[in-house]
Amino acid sequence: MAKYCSKCGKEVNENSKFCEGCGAPQNVVQTSNVNTNQKKKGMPAWAIVLIVIFGLAIFGSIGGNSSDNSNSNSGKKVSPDNVKVTFSEQTIYEGHDVVMKVTGSENTSSGVKLNIYVENNSNLNLNFNAHSYGVNGIMTRNNIYDMRTEVASGKKANTTLTIKNSTLKEYGIDYIKYIDILFWAYDNDKMFKSFETNTITIKSDKYDDKNSWMEGKEIYNKSGIKVDYLSINGDKIKYVVTCR
Repeated sequence: MAKYCSKCGKEVNENSKFCEGCGAPQNVVQTSNVNTNQKKKGMPAWAIVLIVIFGLAIFGSIGGNSSDNSNSNSGKKVSPDNVKVTFSEQTIYEGHDVVMKVTGSENTSSGVKLNIYVENNSNLNLNFNAHSYGVNGIMTRNNIYDMRTEVASGKKANTTLTIKNSTLKEYGIDYIKYIDILFWAYDNDKMFKSFETNTITIKSDKYDDKNSWMEGKEIYNKSGIKVDYLSINGDKIKYVVTCR
């Protein structure tokens, strides 16, 4: 059965995660390959995690002292609203006849804005977007339209990517130490992805080698997946999943 993009109406492959025409995300059910020889070894890790989480919903809370899990160890309260971060000029990608640079940053009332320069020396008319990114090792529910710019063959462009303070607060991040980001480049003429960068790490002036992963009461730790319970408020449970 043919499948069409809900945004632009272009026909897309039934397994495509994004529309090759406009780049809009598609509703695709993701499945993982299971080794049939391992099926008898027990319940998969993801199922155990779900059971633990739903168990919390039924039983309310777990014993032990609660914590606000603040990232600050000092008496002074810090938050994205009052900590200013700076990103210096740096080349972040060179490949496929494309050069990308961070040319600076701005602290605004809504968040931190990265100024990004793109130079397209290829023979393709390309459209660039920030496909996915994480802050201080924590993945965010970003949108590809957070940064999207068209650069014709032989041309240059300046664009921006804003990391919102509201996003940082949602994930308990006081300030940005570094950003891990993956860019996609689409061929505008063929309406198909041309290439993607490797994961690029962009460091701020607040960078250190300490992670910002939230930790609470450990409720599961197996097969590289760790789940910590943080808090419960009514029917809402706050927890963190760390994959190592």
